[in-house]
Amino acid sequence: MSRNRLAIVLVAGILATVLVYRACSGDDEPVTEEDRIRLAFDEVARLADEKDVSGLLEYLADDYRDAQRATKQDVRRMLVGYFLRARSIGVYFRDLRVTVHSEIEAEAQLRAILTRGQGMVGEVIPTNAVVFDFWLDLEKRDDEWKITSHRRKRVRGAF
Repeated sequence: MSRNRLAIVLVAGILATVLVYRACSGDDEPVTEEDRIRLAFDEVARLADEKDVSGLLEYLADDYRDAQRATKQDVRRMLVGYFLRARSIGVYFRDLRVTVHSEIEAEAQLRAILTRGQGMVGEVIPTNAVVFDFWLDLEKRDDEWKITSHRRKRVRGAF
């Protein structure tokens, strides 16, 4: 799989993550916008593990366009192809930093680890892993945080 496809798959996972956390929590404590964005990353990772393309795409803005000029539909095609080829998927986030600039604008930075496996061994031990640093732009639309753009850099020698 090409680096761009792998990165877009990761972005899709991240997009889902970075985007909407629908039911913030059952606690009475106020939940900040930063908290909502952070909690969305857990949801995105879960959706990627389940290969839920539709769920992941809900975290992308309709007018999404990344640094490689990929659109939301491009991401959908890449996710479908990637998920069809990989028996198991894992998405892990580290070093998440969220900055809320206003009521409707935010950005997130994180390191993402994407693993995949083939066959029975791949379900226990990933046969492929890649690490990226991501910078994501977010906008709040209809009370949900959506990823509008991102850029990424592959991290070499991370393992």
